[in-house]
Amino acid sequence: MSTVMFLLHVFSCLALIIVVLAQPDRGDGMAGAFGGMGGSVAFGVKTLDVLWKATIVLAVIFMGTALGLTLMDKNQNQFQAPPAKTATP
Repeated sequence: MSTVMFLLHVFSCLALIIVVLAQPDRGDGMAGAFGGMGGSVAFGVKTLDVLWKATIVLAVIFMGTALGLTLMDKNQNQFQAPPAKTATP
């Protein structure tokens, strides 16, 4: 189970990086301030909606798997005995 969650975590991390980098920046710069064409979208307006929703879904998956992996690791280490102290002469 932890291997599947780890692989899902890595996949969501890489996909989130790609989706965030694929989004255009929000700032139009000086061209947008004066009504220029600097704010045009290369792939259309609907692409922004898809990328926005994909970012939200991937971020939720990423945070969920991070929390799940943390809780699984905490539960595995909870029942282990502490290391034995060695006597020093």
